[in-house]
Amino acid sequence: MLPPVGLKAIVLSSSTVVLYWTDTTLSRNQLVTDNRYYVVRYAPYTYSSMPRYHTRNFTDLNCMLDDLFPNTQYEFAVKVVKGRRESTWSMSVINTTQEAAPSSPPRDLTVVASEDDSSQVNLHWQPPKQPNGHITGYVIFYTTDKT
Repeated sequence: MLPPVGLKAIVLSSSTVVLYWTDTTLSRNQLVTDNRYYVVRYAPYTYSSMPRYHTRNFTDLNCMLDDLFPNTQYEFAVKVVKGRRESTWSMSVINTTQEAAPSSPPRDLTVVASEDDSSQVNLHWQPPKQPNGHITGYVIFYTTDKT
């Protein structure tokens, strides 16, 4: 069996990608009328020779994956299965999910009084463990209340 072709990964959000492909063994209208199904595999893209793929089965020529991590580059591929026969994996495509707000606040906040000016303090912190993208700035709130 020939593998699907023309795989496209369209990023919809920080956690959702829609995949589309063509099955050249179907008629021109690309209508699935038999018992074939498609296995989609995906994993965060790494240069490792042993990525940990997730697989899901679908009966249509498209699917939505909505359990992905923000700001993460993924590799996707698809194959067709019909009875006991199956194709090889399609050509892989790679795409990156959108950024999202950090999953937690900054860590290890310390406040140190200024030695030179009693009305000033120095703040130090570490970024969140999961920034979910590029952090462009921080907003600091303070009050002059003594309570």
